[in-house]
This record gives sequence, structure tokens and C-alpha cells, in this order.
Amino acid sequence: MYRVPAMRSLLLLTALAACEPTLPRKSLPDLVRQDPLSAISVSALGFTPGEQLTWTVTAKGFTIGRADLAVGDHEIHSRFETGKLVSAFARVRHELTTVVDQTGARAATEILEVDGTASHHSVEFQGPRFLAGAKVGTIPDGNLGHTLHSALGVIRAWAAPEAKAGFLYIVHDGEVYRLDVGRPYVEDLRGRPTLKIAARIKGDVSASLTIWLSASADHLPLRLEIGAEDVRLTAELLETEA
Repeated sequence: MYRVPAMRSLLLLTALAACEPTLPRKSLPDLVRQDPLSAISVSALGFTPGEQLTWTVTAKGFTIGRADLAVGDHEIHSRFETGKLVSAFARVRHELTTVVDQTGARAATEILEVDGTASHHSVEFQGPRFLAGAKVGTIPDGNLGHTLHSALGVIRAWAAPEAKAGFLYIVHDGEVYRLDVGRPYVEDLRGRPTLKIAARIKGDVSASLTIWLSASADHLPLRLEIGAEDVRLTAELLETEA
């Protein structure tokens, strides 16, 4: 199927915010250019304790699984699992828990299980430094590192029609990925006003990411699309609870 590192990265992105299929290969979409880009930071993550979100994840029009995200007072937990039909061919379960403070991530643990074989990963953040297993790393230019949970929280808090394009750094499995985020613009999604955001992930796996946030104050992630090489996934928000 797909090599595990690539699939893990894509699984995480679909669970963001809340995961891991063929289109003609083409260059990733250009972001609205505003040079130089600057790191995005917010005074508080865009999550509400008690918030619960559920997405259905599809590929080529077929449902392959669901992703759930639950927000506590100091941590965020997400889970993705393939459905029964897909699991008959390849079963994938992914869980990510991020300990957060007001503005970002402090630590995270992850479990990825593919066809019964599980791997475990953890990361701790100390300013621009991080510890992932035995690896000590540094985020470029003294910036802060994020998990996919905290990155989604930053994007939800930052999003506004007048917001400027910028970037975030995401740490996963000891590797640093840069997420370039384009300026939001207003778009109707099935009769609902949204803020549409085009982004690009750069690292050992390059991917395009598009997020549709509700234009309401809570900026619910209504839809996410991710594409990389021959992989294209869509996550649609099913239900919310707060």
C-alpha cells in the first residue's frame, strides 16, 4: 500500500482538526504571495473545552473511516480508524493526544496501528527545542513547534478575512515540517459562508491542504482536503458537541 511514514503524516493531517486513492499529478497550488511570510502566533488556541468533533473520511467517493476529536481543559485527543469494509483489506488506527497550554503544545503521544502492528511516538516541547524519543531538535529561527492539534487551534484562532499569510512548524516522529498557510478568503460551501484556506506541507512528504472553516466565531473545521502524489482524502464534519 503506502509506506508507513507517508501514510502516518497524511493520517495525522486528516485527524487535525482535527489521516490517509488517484488524480493526475500536478504542482501544488500556489499560496497567495505575501513576502516575506512570518510565523503565525495567537494569544489563545481556537478550541473550547468540551468541544467534540467528528468527520467522515472519504477517498474517491468511498468512505474509508471516521475521525473524532475531543477537547479537554488541558489536552486534545483525536482518533482515526478505518471502517469495517476498508479494514478487511487494510486496518489503520491512529490516536494522538496533545497536552496544550493557552497558545500551543507542550507534549504529545501517538499510537499508529497498521494491520495489527503498532508504533508509539512521543514529543516534548521546550520553547524552540523539542525532545522526540532520544532525538533533541530545534525549530528554525527560534520558532515554536506544534502538533497537528495545536496547529489546527492556531489556524482557527488566526483565521479572518484580513489575516495575513504565514507559516507554522509541525513536529512529527522527530521530523520538522513547515506548513505554509495562505490568506483566508470567503467562499460559500453548500449554502454556508466559510473561510477557505489553502496550505502546503513541506518536508520529507510534501502535500497540499485545504481547510474550510465556518465563518461564525467558532470557526468550525467543516471540510478538509489533503493531496500528496496519488493520495487524495476528504474529511467532512458530521456533528458537533460543546
